[in-house]
Amino acid sequence: MIRHDRGGDLGSGDRRRRHRGPQPAAPLPDGYVEEEFFVAGSATQYSGDTPEDGFWTVEPDGEADYKTRVIVRRPQEAADFSGTVIVEWLNVSAIEASPDWGYAAQEIGREGHAYVAVSAQAQGVVGGEARLDVTVDEEAAADAGALGSIAGNGLVNADPARYGTLVHPGDGYAFDIFSQVGRALVDESDLLLGGWSRSRSSPSVSRSRPRSSPPTPTPSTRSWACTTLS
Repeated sequence: MIRHDRGGDLGSGDRRRRHRGPQPAAPLPDGYVEEEFFVAGSATQYSGDTPEDGFWTVEPDGEADYKTRVIVRRPQEAADFSGTVIVEWLNVSAIEASPDWGYAAQEIGREGHAYVAVSAQAQGVVGGEARLDVTVDEEAAADAGALGSIAGNGLVNADPARYGTLVHPGDGYAFDIFSQVGRALVDESDLLLGGWSRSRSSPSVSRSRPRSSPPTPTPSTRSWACTTLS
């Protein structure tokens, strides 16, 4: 179940200002809208040996609560929606980045697909040491809605008023967090995809995640709490 609380808890922040968008910030296709959600739940991490044959065997190794953010870009009109949702695991090598969106935004718009960006890893949410040293042009970042996106500092540090309530228990839980968001897009598409009726079409979800990640075990039934921010 997802609880939808429009407006959310932004503390002292300005509810109308633009959220911190991942880069590159390719323009929205014509007829598209962008929304930001906070998604919360309980995730499982898994442990196992690194296989030589490529087949992973893992076991549950703890649960922890999380609260992360999700960005949804979709056609404004339900009639223009193709029924396909592309879900991207945001890259955190430096600042939080969406290379798939950068390359594919125009094609996504031509086809009428919906796109969802997930802040799946801890560095993108609560900060950490960046793998790449980058210099951010503050003026360009502000124009792109990414002001404060210093390499490795995470959303909660870039804008505490807006993102200070986010929680990430560590990258061991990232696979299940990502899986839960993908599953919620199918189970709760009427909420996360703009109130479109699930009777119109059941979305097919295509997920993009790091090539080195193990297959995510099917999670048990979860509960989500979801806040959308304007």
